[in-house]
Parts: sequence; C-alpha cells; structure tokens
Amino acid sequence: MPDHEPCLSDLLARFGSAPAGTAPLCPICSQAAHGALRGLRAFAAEYVNDPAERARLRAARGFCGAHSEMLANDGQALAIAILMSDLADEWAQEFAAETGRHARPRLWRRRAPTALECPGCTMEREAEERAIGALADALHLGEVRSAMEAGSPLCAAHASRLLAGSPRGDREWLRAEVLKKLQSLGEELAESVRKNDYRFLGESWGEESTAWRRALGLLRRPER
Repeated sequence: MPDHEPCLSDLLARFGSAPAGTAPLCPICSQAAHGALRGLRAFAAEYVNDPAERARLRAARGFCGAHSEMLANDGQALAIAILMSDLADEWAQEFAAETGRHARPRLWRRRAPTALECPGCTMEREAEERAIGALADALHLGEVRSAMEAGSPLCAAHASRLLAGSPRGDREWLRAEVLKKLQSLGEELAESVRKNDYRFLGESWGEESTAWRRALGLLRRPER
C-alpha cells in the first residue's frame, strides 16, 4: 500500500469535506477533479514552454469544455494565451486544408481515440484510477470503513468500479454499504415527491429537500 498512502490520506478527508449547506460530492469524483486541477496548473505553470507538451495539446485540439472552464477559473492568463495561440494556428490550418465542396476537415478523419483525449481528461482519469486503487487496497482497514460509513456516499459509477476492483473478502461489506446509502437516498427522494403533493404542502422539510440535487451527482452514468 505505500504507493497509495498519500492518495488514500487525501481521499479519506474527502468523505467528510462537503461545506455546510452544500450537497456532498462523491469522494472519488472530488479527488479526480482535484487531480485534474493540479495537473492543469502544472501544465500552465511549468510546461507551457515545453515543445512536447504543447504538441500534445495541439494533437488533442485543445481542452474539453469542463477543463477549459477549470483553467479559465484558475486565472493563468499569460500561459493560457500562449497555449491558445498554438491552438488558433492549428485550427486555422485545419480549415485552410479543406478543398472542394464536400471535403471534411482533417480533424474529423478517423484517428486513434487516445490522440483526441483532452489533456485534462487524461489527468482526471489517472487521478481517478489512483483513487480507486488506493481505496480498493485499503478497504479492509477499520479507519477506511468508518470514513465510508459516516461520510459522503460514492457515486454509483465509482462504487461499481470499486466493487469490481476490490479483493473478494471486502466485496460483501462494500456491497452492503453501497446499498445502504442508495436505499437511504431513495427514501429521501420518495419523501421529497410526497411532500410536493398538494395534500402535504404544509409539512416542514429536512434533508430530503436536497435529495434531487444529490441524486443528480450520485446517479450519473459512467463517463468511461
């Protein structure tokens, strides 16, 4: 487990890190997004003048929408301007290469999937895999089980991947824990629906008032 220890420590903290009044995030989703942000910051701060890294970004034709927004919110204007200058030239060459009425930009010709992956998505995927591996290796530990029982639930997609990658001896505990959290969410959703019935509009609301928002975050389809 030594290779995973720093990741595991960060991950366990995320089981209880949702600010007051906000819907908790899946800890693995949160860890993966944090990994992408750290990677993008390093990309902009340290690798902006690295020819190989800039070539990689041009080959991907830029960042996806989510990671473009993440970079924009981080405020590294000069680095982004340098990187986007490359991309503006690359895109201009793509459109300049079109010939004839029915030609298609070279960008959309068949390529290997990895050639088109947003660099931020690569960073996020790698951070996600590290987090799942760290948690799978440590599921037998009491501190890990306590954090998972008391903290934010895993989203269904990550719970499924963790279950598939966990040692056989830990799977029954994990399955029971995931089911408990899903059933609790289902009960809150049902209560939310009931309280929206005109016959019960005068009843006060509790945790079920945010169940719909939590369900959107926790019941997303797998992206990869």
